[in-house]
Amino acid sequence: MILLFILLHVLLNNVIIVNGNDIHARQRRSNIPCGASFTPCSRSTLPFDVASNGVSNDEVQTQRNSFETKEIERHTDINKLINRQNIIRAIQEARNEIDKLFNQTEIEIFERTNVQNGQLSEITWNAINKIEPYSKKLSYSSQVSIAATEKFYDSGLTSEQIYHGLPLMDLRNTIMTNICPVNLVTECPSTKYRTYSGHCNNVNNPLWGASSEPMQRFLKPIYADKISKPRVSINGLSLPSARKISHNLITEPIDRHTLCSMMIAEWAMFIYEDIAHAGITTLYKGNQSKPLLCCNQKYIHPECYSIEVDEDDTTYSSNIYR
Repeated sequence: MILLFILLHVLLNNVIIVNGNDIHARQRRSNIPCGASFTPCSRSTLPFDVASNGVSNDEVQTQRNSFETKEIERHTDINKLINRQNIIRAIQEARNEIDKLFNQTEIEIFERTNVQNGQLSEITWNAINKIEPYSKKLSYSSQVSIAATEKFYDSGLTSEQIYHGLPLMDLRNTIMTNICPVNLVTECPSTKYRTYSGHCNNVNNPLWGASSEPMQRFLKPIYADKISKPRVSINGLSLPSARKISHNLITEPIDRHTLCSMMIAEWAMFIYEDIAHAGITTLYKGNQSKPLLCCNQKYIHPECYSIEVDEDDTTYSSNIYR
Protein backbone atom coordinates (compact mmCIF):
# COMPACT_ATOMS: atom_id res chain seq x y z
CA MET A 1 0.00 0.00 0.00
CA ILE A 2 2.84 2.39 0.79
CA LEU A 3 4.42 1.81 -2.63
CA LEU A 4 1.06 2.33 -4.31
CA PHE A 5 0.54 5.57 -2.39
CA ILE A 6 3.98 6.83 -3.42
CA LEU A 7 3.29 5.95 -7.05
CA LEU A 8 -0.01 7.81 -7.03
CA HIS A 9 1.62 10.78 -5.34
CA VAL A 10 4.27 10.92 -8.05
CA LEU A 11 1.71 10.73 -10.85
CA LEU A 12 -0.60 13.34 -9.38
CA ASN A 13 2.21 15.81 -8.87
CA ASN A 14 3.28 15.55 -12.50
CA VAL A 15 6.80 14.31 -11.87
CA ILE A 16 8.37 13.26 -15.12
CA ILE A 17 11.07 10.62 -15.09
CA VAL A 18 13.47 11.34 -17.89
CA ASN A 19 14.22 8.32 -20.02
CA GLY A 20 17.75 8.39 -21.30
CA ASN A 21 16.77 6.38 -24.37
CA ASP A 22 13.99 8.78 -25.36
CA ILE A 23 15.43 11.60 -27.47
CA HIS A 24 12.30 13.66 -26.77
CA ALA A 25 12.32 13.18 -23.01
CA ARG A 26 13.80 16.60 -22.25
CA GLN A 27 11.85 18.36 -24.99
CA ARG A 28 8.37 16.94 -24.62
CA ARG A 29 7.56 19.39 -21.80
CA SER A 30 4.13 17.88 -21.21
CA ASN A 31 2.61 14.91 -19.45
CA ILE A 32 0.22 14.34 -22.33
CA PRO A 33 1.68 11.59 -24.54
CA CYS A 34 2.48 12.18 -28.17
CA GLY A 35 -0.08 11.42 -30.83
CA ALA A 36 -1.98 12.83 -33.78
CA SER A 37 -4.13 15.07 -31.60
CA PHE A 38 -1.28 16.65 -29.67
CA THR A 39 2.43 16.02 -30.09
CA PRO A 40 3.55 14.26 -33.28
CA CYS A 41 5.39 11.02 -32.52
CA SER A 42 8.31 11.87 -34.78
CA ARG A 43 11.69 10.37 -33.92
CA SER A 44 13.55 13.39 -35.22
CA THR A 45 14.79 16.07 -32.86
CA LEU A 46 12.14 18.65 -32.03
CA PRO A 47 13.21 22.09 -33.33
CA PHE A 48 13.16 24.87 -30.74
CA ASP A 49 14.74 28.29 -31.03
CA VAL A 50 14.30 31.83 -29.72
CA ALA A 51 13.52 33.65 -32.97
CA SER A 52 10.42 34.04 -35.11
CA ASN A 53 8.03 34.00 -32.16
CA GLY A 54 10.17 31.49 -30.34
CA VAL A 55 9.40 28.23 -32.13
CA SER A 56 10.55 26.69 -35.38
CA ASN A 57 8.06 25.10 -37.76
CA ASP A 58 7.33 21.40 -37.71
CA GLU A 59 7.45 18.99 -40.64
CA VAL A 60 4.02 20.00 -41.96
CA GLN A 61 4.96 23.66 -42.00
CA THR A 62 8.30 22.81 -43.61
CA GLN A 63 6.55 21.06 -46.50
CA ARG A 64 4.25 24.02 -46.89
CA ASN A 65 7.18 26.42 -46.84
CA SER A 66 8.98 24.44 -49.56
CA PHE A 67 5.92 24.85 -51.78
CA GLU A 68 5.73 28.58 -51.09
CA THR A 69 9.46 28.95 -51.71
CA LYS A 70 8.92 27.96 -55.32
CA GLU A 71 6.33 30.72 -55.60
CA ILE A 72 8.62 33.25 -53.95
CA GLU A 73 11.43 32.48 -56.39
CA ARG A 74 9.16 33.57 -59.22
CA HIS A 75 9.03 37.14 -57.95
CA THR A 76 11.67 39.82 -57.84
CA ASP A 77 13.23 40.65 -54.50
CA ILE A 78 11.31 43.62 -53.08
CA ASN A 79 14.49 45.14 -51.73
CA LYS A 80 15.59 45.59 -55.34
CA LEU A 81 12.38 47.43 -56.20
CA ILE A 82 12.18 49.70 -53.13
CA ASN A 83 15.30 51.21 -51.65
CA ARG A 84 15.93 51.23 -47.93
CA GLN A 85 15.18 54.94 -47.55
CA ASN A 86 11.71 54.59 -49.10
CA ILE A 87 10.95 51.60 -46.85
CA ILE A 88 11.83 53.56 -43.72
CA ARG A 89 9.85 56.59 -44.91
CA ALA A 90 6.75 54.50 -45.72
CA ILE A 91 6.80 52.87 -42.29
CA GLN A 92 7.28 56.23 -40.56
CA GLU A 93 4.35 57.77 -42.46
CA ALA A 94 2.21 54.76 -41.59
CA ARG A 95 3.05 55.09 -37.92
CA ASN A 96 2.23 58.80 -37.94
CA GLU A 97 -1.21 58.01 -39.38
CA ILE A 98 -1.97 55.35 -36.76
CA ASP A 99 -0.62 57.56 -33.97
CA LYS A 100 -3.12 60.22 -35.03
CA LEU A 101 -5.89 57.60 -35.15
CA PHE A 102 -5.15 56.30 -31.64
CA ASN A 103 -4.21 59.54 -29.92
CA GLN A 104 -6.51 62.04 -31.58
CA THR A 105 -9.34 60.57 -33.69
CA GLU A 106 -10.35 57.86 -31.24
CA ILE A 107 -10.09 60.18 -28.23
CA GLU A 108 -12.39 62.70 -29.94
CA ILE A 109 -14.90 59.95 -30.77
CA PHE A 110 -14.64 58.67 -27.19
CA GLU A 111 -15.49 62.12 -25.81
CA ARG A 112 -18.50 62.52 -28.14
CA THR A 113 -19.85 59.00 -27.66
CA ASN A 114 -23.01 58.65 -25.62
CA VAL A 115 -23.66 54.95 -25.20
CA GLN A 116 -27.35 55.64 -24.59
CA ASN A 117 -27.63 56.82 -28.21
CA GLY A 118 -26.60 53.40 -29.48
CA GLN A 119 -29.00 50.69 -30.55
CA LEU A 120 -29.45 47.77 -28.19
CA SER A 121 -28.21 45.35 -30.86
CA GLU A 122 -24.90 47.12 -31.45
CA ILE A 123 -24.33 47.73 -27.73
CA THR A 124 -24.88 44.02 -27.08
CA TRP A 125 -22.63 43.05 -29.99
CA ASN A 126 -19.88 45.34 -28.74
CA ALA A 127 -20.17 43.88 -25.24
CA ILE A 128 -19.79 40.33 -26.56
CA ASN A 129 -16.84 41.15 -28.82
CA LYS A 130 -15.14 43.81 -26.72
CA ILE A 131 -11.36 43.58 -26.75
CA GLU A 132 -9.19 43.92 -23.68
CA PRO A 133 -6.53 46.65 -23.31
CA TYR A 134 -3.80 44.12 -24.16
CA SER A 135 -5.47 43.26 -27.46
CA LYS A 136 -5.95 46.95 -28.16
CA LYS A 137 -2.21 47.48 -27.79
CA LEU A 138 -1.52 44.55 -30.12
CA SER A 139 -3.78 46.08 -32.76
CA TYR A 140 -1.51 49.12 -32.93
CA SER A 141 1.35 47.28 -34.61
CA SER A 142 -1.00 45.43 -36.94
CA GLN A 143 -2.60 48.66 -38.13
CA VAL A 144 0.80 50.23 -38.70
CA SER A 145 1.74 47.17 -40.76
CA ILE A 146 -1.42 47.45 -42.87
CA ALA A 147 -0.91 51.18 -43.44
CA ALA A 148 2.71 50.60 -44.47
CA THR A 149 1.67 47.78 -46.80
CA GLU A 150 -0.84 50.10 -48.49
CA LYS A 151 1.97 52.56 -49.16
CA PHE A 152 4.15 49.83 -50.66
CA TYR A 153 1.26 48.86 -52.92
CA ASP A 154 0.75 52.47 -53.99
CA SER A 155 4.43 52.63 -54.93
CA GLY A 156 3.86 50.13 -57.74
CA LEU A 157 4.36 46.69 -56.20
CA THR A 158 2.07 43.95 -57.45
CA SER A 159 -0.15 41.97 -55.10
CA GLU A 160 2.01 38.89 -55.70
CA GLN A 161 5.16 40.75 -54.77
CA ILE A 162 3.52 42.04 -51.60
CA TYR A 163 2.13 38.63 -50.65
CA HIS A 164 5.38 36.71 -51.20
CA GLY A 165 8.00 39.41 -50.74
CA LEU A 166 6.90 41.49 -47.76
CA PRO A 167 7.23 38.64 -45.22
CA LEU A 168 10.88 38.32 -46.29
CA MET A 169 11.65 42.04 -46.12
CA ASP A 170 14.45 42.97 -43.75
CA LEU A 171 12.86 45.28 -41.17
CA ARG A 172 15.80 45.42 -38.80
CA ASN A 173 16.70 48.93 -37.68
CA THR A 174 13.23 50.18 -38.60
CA ILE A 175 10.33 51.31 -36.41
CA MET A 176 8.64 47.94 -36.88
CA THR A 177 11.40 46.27 -34.88
CA ASN A 178 10.36 48.21 -31.77
CA ILE A 179 6.57 48.06 -32.07
CA CYS A 180 5.96 44.50 -33.30
CA PRO A 181 5.27 42.22 -30.31
CA VAL A 182 7.23 38.98 -30.11
CA ASN A 183 6.01 36.27 -27.78
CA LEU A 184 9.07 34.18 -26.96
CA VAL A 185 7.56 30.98 -25.60
CA THR A 186 10.57 28.69 -25.50
CA GLU A 187 9.52 26.25 -22.80
CA CYS A 188 6.23 24.63 -21.87
CA PRO A 189 6.27 23.60 -18.20
CA SER A 190 4.87 20.25 -17.21
CA THR A 191 1.39 20.81 -15.77
CA LYS A 192 -1.60 18.69 -14.91
CA TYR A 193 -4.00 20.64 -17.09
CA ARG A 194 -3.72 22.52 -20.34
CA THR A 195 -3.60 26.32 -20.24
CA TYR A 196 -6.83 28.29 -20.43
CA SER A 197 -5.20 30.64 -22.98
CA GLY A 198 -4.30 27.80 -25.32
CA HIS A 199 -0.54 28.38 -25.02
CA CYS A 200 1.44 25.13 -25.05
CA ASN A 201 -1.55 23.03 -26.08
CA ASN A 202 0.80 21.96 -28.85
CA VAL A 203 4.21 21.67 -27.21
CA ASN A 204 6.01 21.68 -30.56
CA ASN A 205 4.27 24.92 -31.52
CA PRO A 206 3.27 26.63 -28.23
CA LEU A 207 1.64 29.63 -29.92
CA TRP A 208 -0.63 27.72 -32.28
CA GLY A 209 -4.28 28.31 -31.45
CA ALA A 210 -3.46 30.46 -28.42
CA SER A 211 -5.37 33.58 -27.48
CA SER A 212 -4.10 36.92 -28.82
CA GLU A 213 -2.02 35.12 -31.45
CA PRO A 214 -2.54 35.49 -35.21
CA MET A 215 -3.99 32.72 -37.33
CA GLN A 216 -2.29 31.99 -40.64
CA ARG A 217 -4.39 31.49 -43.75
CA PHE A 218 -4.23 28.32 -45.83
CA LEU A 219 -5.30 30.25 -48.94
CA LYS A 220 -4.28 33.70 -50.08
CA PRO A 221 -6.94 36.31 -49.20
CA ILE A 222 -8.76 38.13 -51.97
CA TYR A 223 -9.20 41.77 -51.00
CA ALA A 224 -10.43 44.57 -53.23
CA ASP A 225 -7.25 46.57 -52.69
CA LYS A 226 -5.14 43.39 -52.32
CA ILE A 227 -4.58 44.28 -48.65
CA SER A 228 -7.61 44.75 -46.41
CA LYS A 229 -10.72 46.14 -48.11
CA PRO A 230 -13.66 43.73 -48.64
CA ARG A 231 -13.52 41.79 -51.89
CA VAL A 232 -15.43 42.81 -55.01
CA SER A 233 -16.77 40.90 -58.00
CA ILE A 234 -14.59 39.93 -60.96
CA ASN A 235 -15.81 43.02 -62.85
CA GLY A 236 -14.85 45.31 -59.98
CA LEU A 237 -18.38 46.01 -58.75
CA SER A 238 -19.45 45.62 -55.14
CA LEU A 239 -20.71 42.21 -54.11
CA PRO A 240 -24.18 41.88 -52.60
CA SER A 241 -24.20 41.69 -48.84
CA ALA A 242 -24.83 38.40 -47.08
CA ARG A 243 -28.06 39.92 -45.74
CA LYS A 244 -29.32 40.67 -49.26
CA ILE A 245 -28.58 37.12 -50.43
CA SER A 246 -30.30 35.47 -47.48
CA HIS A 247 -33.26 37.85 -47.77
CA ASN A 248 -33.74 36.97 -51.44
CA LEU A 249 -33.18 33.23 -51.10
CA ILE A 250 -35.12 32.56 -47.90
CA THR A 251 -38.61 33.78 -48.71
CA GLU A 252 -40.69 31.33 -46.70
CA PRO A 253 -41.37 32.08 -43.02
CA ILE A 254 -39.01 30.35 -40.61
CA ASP A 255 -40.97 28.31 -38.09
CA ARG A 256 -39.63 28.06 -34.57
CA HIS A 257 -38.48 24.59 -33.53
CA THR A 258 -40.22 23.14 -30.51
CA LEU A 259 -37.35 20.69 -30.05
CA CYS A 260 -33.73 21.27 -30.92
CA SER A 261 -30.70 19.06 -30.48
CA MET A 262 -28.16 20.32 -27.95
CA MET A 263 -25.47 19.42 -30.46
CA ILE A 264 -26.46 22.50 -32.47
CA ALA A 265 -25.73 24.80 -29.54
CA GLU A 266 -22.46 23.05 -28.70
CA TRP A 267 -21.28 23.05 -32.32
CA ALA A 268 -22.28 26.67 -32.84
CA MET A 269 -20.37 27.69 -29.71
CA PHE A 270 -17.30 25.76 -30.87
CA ILE A 271 -17.32 27.49 -34.25
CA TYR A 272 -17.92 30.89 -32.68
CA GLU A 273 -15.37 30.72 -29.87
CA ASP A 274 -12.55 29.06 -31.82
CA ILE A 275 -12.98 30.49 -35.30
CA ALA A 276 -15.57 33.24 -35.73
CA HIS A 277 -15.14 35.12 -32.46
CA ALA A 278 -13.03 38.08 -33.55
CA GLY A 279 -12.57 41.14 -31.40
CA ILE A 280 -13.88 44.44 -32.71
CA THR A 281 -12.47 47.91 -32.31
CA THR A 282 -13.10 49.27 -28.83
CA LEU A 283 -12.48 52.87 -27.81
CA TYR A 284 -10.13 53.33 -24.88
CA LYS A 285 -9.13 56.36 -22.86
CA GLY A 286 -6.83 55.18 -20.15
CA ASN A 287 -8.61 52.31 -18.41
CA GLN A 288 -12.05 53.51 -19.52
CA SER A 289 -13.66 51.92 -22.56
CA LYS A 290 -16.66 52.65 -24.76
CA PRO A 291 -18.17 50.73 -27.67
CA LEU A 292 -17.65 52.01 -31.21
CA LEU A 293 -21.17 52.88 -32.42
CA CYS A 294 -20.69 52.43 -36.15
CA CYS A 295 -24.45 52.67 -36.83
CA ASN A 296 -24.32 56.37 -35.97
CA GLN A 297 -22.57 58.56 -38.51
CA LYS A 298 -21.52 60.99 -35.76
CA TYR A 299 -19.02 58.39 -34.60
CA ILE A 300 -17.48 57.51 -37.95
CA HIS A 301 -14.25 55.53 -37.66
CA PRO A 302 -11.95 53.96 -40.30
CA GLU A 303 -12.78 50.53 -38.88
CA CYS A 304 -16.52 51.02 -39.49
CA TYR A 305 -17.86 49.39 -42.64
CA SER A 306 -21.43 50.00 -43.71
CA ILE A 307 -23.68 47.14 -44.83
CA GLU A 308 -26.27 47.98 -47.46
CA VAL A 309 -29.84 47.07 -46.52
CA ASP A 310 -32.74 47.19 -48.97
CA GLU A 311 -35.68 49.39 -48.08
CA ASP A 312 -38.02 46.42 -48.45
CA ASP A 313 -36.13 44.42 -45.83
CA THR A 314 -38.85 43.85 -43.26
CA THR A 315 -36.36 43.12 -40.48
CA TYR A 316 -33.63 45.74 -40.83
CA SER A 317 -35.10 48.49 -43.02
CA SER A 318 -35.80 50.59 -39.92
CA ASN A 319 -32.05 50.68 -39.20
CA ILE A 320 -31.10 52.35 -42.47
CA TYR A 321 -28.97 55.49 -42.11
CA ARG A 322 -28.88 57.91 -45.01
